[in-house]
This record gives sequence, C-alpha cells and structure tokens, in this order.
Amino acid sequence: MRAILLMTFFSIVLCTHVFAIELSTNEIKYTFKHSENNANQLEVKVEFLGDSSGQTTVITPWGGSVNHLLNKHIKFAIDNGGKAIETKAEYTTFLHHPNARFTAEYTLTSNKENGSAMLPIIENEYIALYPTTTMLYPAKWDSSLMDATFDFSQLNEKYHMFSSYGLERIFKTNNSFDQVRFSQFFGSTKKPEILSKAYHQNYITTLGEWKLFKNISPTELLKQIIIYQRHVMKDENFPYYAAYIVKQPDEITYKFSSGLHNNNTLFLYIPDSDNTEKLSHLKHMFSHESFHAWIGNKIKIPPNIFKRYRWFSEGFTDYFGLKLAHDGGFVTHEEYANILNYHINNYYRSIFRTLSNQTYETIYDGFHAGFNFIQTRGHLVALLYDISHPKNGFHQLKHFIKDLAYHIDEQKQTFSEPMFWELFEKNFEPQFKSILQNHIFDGNEIILPNLQEFELYETTHQIIDPGFDVILSLKSNVICNVQENTPAHQAGLRNNTPFIDIRVINDKDNNEAIAIILMQDNKSSLVQYVPNQIERKILNYRVRT
Repeated sequence: MRAILLMTFFSIVLCTHVFAIELSTNEIKYTFKHSENNANQLEVKVEFLGDSSGQTTVITPWGGSVNHLLNKHIKFAIDNGGKAIETKAEYTTFLHHPNARFTAEYTLTSNKENGSAMLPIIENEYIALYPTTTMLYPAKWDSSLMDATFDFSQLNEKYHMFSSYGLERIFKTNNSFDQVRFSQFFGSTKKPEILSKAYHQNYITTLGEWKLFKNISPTELLKQIIIYQRHVMKDENFPYYAAYIVKQPDEITYKFSSGLHNNNTLFLYIPDSDNTEKLSHLKHMFSHESFHAWIGNKIKIPPNIFKRYRWFSEGFTDYFGLKLAHDGGFVTHEEYANILNYHINNYYRSIFRTLSNQTYETIYDGFHAGFNFIQTRGHLVALLYDISHPKNGFHQLKHFIKDLAYHIDEQKQTFSEPMFWELFEKNFEPQFKSILQNHIFDGNEIILPNLQEFELYETTHQIIDPGFDVILSLKSNVICNVQENTPAHQAGLRNNTPFIDIRVINDKDNNEAIAIILMQDNKSSLVQYVPNQIERKILNYRVRT
C-alpha cells in the first residue's frame, strides 16, 4: 500500500500574536504553535502515528530509526537556539513496524529576526523531515503576514513543501529536478546551481556542460566510471539511474554525496575548487556512489540500512567502489594505498574497537567517530575478502552479496549480522596483520600502525576550553569542572562527577575534540560535545585503554 500522499486535514487558528497549525496524514502529524508568552518562540510537536498496514516507510533524508528521527528533531532545535521541553519514544525497533509511535516536542527560540524551524516534506511513500533556514518569525509577530506566509493554495499532490513563502510546489519528473530541493536537502540557505544532469539509459546526455578540474567534465567522468563498472562486473544489467551533479554552496564545508540504493538516483555534491586532491576524492566518490546503485539493483535494501548495516552499505561499497576506481585508472596506486592506510589506522586508533557491538550500534547514531568506525570495519572486511579472491574478486562479490542476504519471504530480504561477525571475528582479526603485512600494492606498502603508541600510559592532561576543564589522571578519578550554560554543561557534564576514565575523540582532519566518552562503573556513556567554532581549541592528546 502506498503511503497516503494528500494532507488530510489542516487547521489554522490566528490571533493577534499567536498561530497554531496542524498538518496531518495517516502517518504523521505536526503541530506548529507560536508561543502565547514569547513572540520569539515557535513551539513544535511531531507525532508519528504509524500505519496499520505496516507498509509505510518513514525516513529522514539519510535514513535511520525512529530514535534517529527524534534526535534529528531535537538536535536541530538545540542547534538553532531551541530547548527540548519533552521527548517521548514508545518504540525501539525499526521504522516499518506497523505499531510505531513517537512524539517529540520542543521550542525554537529566535534571538534575531531570522529563525529556523523543522518543516515537513511528503513525497511518494516517503515522509521526510528537512531543516530550512527560510522560516521567518519576527521578534514582534505581525498577524497580517499570516495570509502570505501560510498559503495552502499551491498544494501539489505528489510533492509539497511547507515554507515561509507558502506551500511551494516542487516539480519532480524524469527530466527535471527543481533546485529548491537541493537547498532543502543539504540545509543550505542558497540554492545550489545544478551543473549537469546525467541520465544513464544505455547512454548519458549532458545538459549544460561544465568543466571541472583542468577541463574535465564531471558528466564525462561519471560516464567513464559507469562504463568501466559495467565491464568489470560483467553485468549488462548494471542499473540505469539519473545522476544530479550539484555545485557545493560556499557555506557548506563538509563533503557529502548520496547514492540512493532503492530508486537508482545519485546526488553528487561536489566542491567548487580546482584541486588535484579533491579531484581524487571526486573520482572515488563517483565510483562509490555508482556502486550503491549496483548493490541496490541486486538486493532489496532494508530501511535501517544506515544503522545496523552500515558496515555493509558503506564499508563494502567504499572499498569496492575504491577498487573499481583504482583498477580503472581513475585513482592512482598511491591514492589507493593512502585510503587503505587511513582505514587501517582508523580501526586500530578507534576507541570503539574496545566496545561491544551492541554499545556502538546504539551510540553511534549521529555521532561522527562511531559512524566512521562501523564503515571502517566493513571496508577492511571487504579488503580481506578481496585478498582472499585475487583472481575473480568482483565476480565472486556478486555471489558473496547474495550469500550475505537471507530471505524472510518473497517480499523481504535483509542482511545477516551474525554472518558479518563470523567473518570479522573468526577470519579477520587473527589473520589481519599477517595478510596485510604480505600484501603490497605496486610498491605502496600498507603500513600497520605501531599498536604500542596507543597503549595506556601514565600522564595527566588538562583540556582548556571555556567552561570545560577536565583533569585526566589515569590512576585516579576524573574531575570535571563545568560552568553552567556552556556546551559541556548542555551536553550533560556536571561538576565533580566521578568517572573512572575519560576518552577524547578527535576530528580526523584537524585534531579537534568532537566528543567524549565517559566511563563510569565499567559502563560506557556517550556525551557528544561539539563546542561552537569560536570556542574550539586544538587538542593534541588522545587517551585510550
């Protein structure tokens, strides 16, 4: 049963300085209410009502569980000056469960004229939540703005967006894709320029040629990668898809792209820079995302793919996408070895290596370091598998992917987590060093890290950050001195809280502290600590056991 697309009920209540909006379908209900007591506040309530048929898939733009969806709401509210007033989650399994229920309530507070809110977008079977920075609510609300602000006359049956300038219609057909969606998808205040669109239907056409990196056309590059993948995989049914190549807005600093498994669509989000290093990343990314489409063509992907099965969906995809790019001459031997070295070092350095599977499966969600570790372990299992099948790795890979899947019934297919652990624990760990030490890529040896560098040693270190002083003594308890109303305090740290250990997780690029794990009573608890840019201090220290 397809999710009901039409909004079944709207109500608007207008007062001089107060408004309330209810937006509802059979699956999800939003209530936006302007605070009666504070003109700078927007109260938001989100209720996921489930679907008795059990067929509706509800996801965020990046997939995830209900808790993931809930956390996205709350995190977005906090990031934009809001405060979570109440959070309820009555369900812990996955999104397609027929009895799924959750409620999130929070208040957004604007200290300036331009505020932000989380607004709904509904499309086909998907109900997604997108952040937008176009929601305007002035410090002194003017009810005369309401008619222009909330105009439902432009309702589109297939795709609609609730925005400050009305319910905008966003067109999505086989041959067009409105720029506004990219703005909403990537949380940017600017509308990115769509540089080219490549439709792979036995051929690729270029709509608007754009030269990238020393006159290389990204569309032509993508075409070459696809043709090579079809040849190597010996798969003439390599999936067709539409690829949208989008120029990265200036204010977006992270690297992001999306190759969706299920609908054969690629979003290739590329930086606007003539840089050889970024060109290498671009080639790797194109191959990685295109490989997603191939996997999705072979196996039906479960909706919880980004959480429980990220080791496969991103780890295997990343390795074999990289290998395809390498073998096709798109990525050099040196670049290939450097990326593998990164994953090997990331595996041994990761604090998550000492935690149980259950622990990091539950705490990684939305958390950079844990998120990457799960991908890394899948990447290295794929490396081990490839080394074990040097002559026909790609041919065997097709059978291996099928072996990884088990059939529940004709409609459902998912991945076997126990099979992964059998591969990883029994085959990977004992053989890891001996295999890799004897495996050289055309003179670029994979360098194993010196594990002694990461052994626990006695020292005392002080992290100096506004409102956040932590004395690390590896022989005694950790003493936290936390000022109120600071990021550390907001993250849950309190004065004089005794912990037997504290572990600092640093950002891989600039060594900034991005989070901490606190160990108390031999149990791990995660506190995500991301100070704002002004408060960040460089840390050159890592603690691990």
